[in-house]
Amino acid sequence: MTLTELRHTVQSLEINLDSMRNTKVSLENSLREMEARYILQMEQLNGILLHLESELAQTLAEGQRQAQEYKALLNIKVKLELLLPAGRWRGLQS
Repeated sequence: MTLTELRHTVQSLEINLDSMRNTKVSLENSLREMEARYILQMEQLNGILLHLESELAQTLAEGQRQAQEYKALLNIKVKLELLLPAGRWRGLQS
């Protein structure tokens, strides 16, 4: 290879190196942006999850309260059935 060819090769390699460096910088910037979006999305999803967990806890508590209320009403019904004569109780139900 001649000196001119070598210089041309070096110049071409330097251009390729600069292009690769620019690509690297661009990819690193894209990665940082994606990481920032990912963190934001994770925070949003975590907020939604906390809200849903709270709603679930409230729903479970309400279900337990209703079950206790139903049980108390059922106990009252059973006691009334025992206290009232059978015929009279049936008349109250209709």
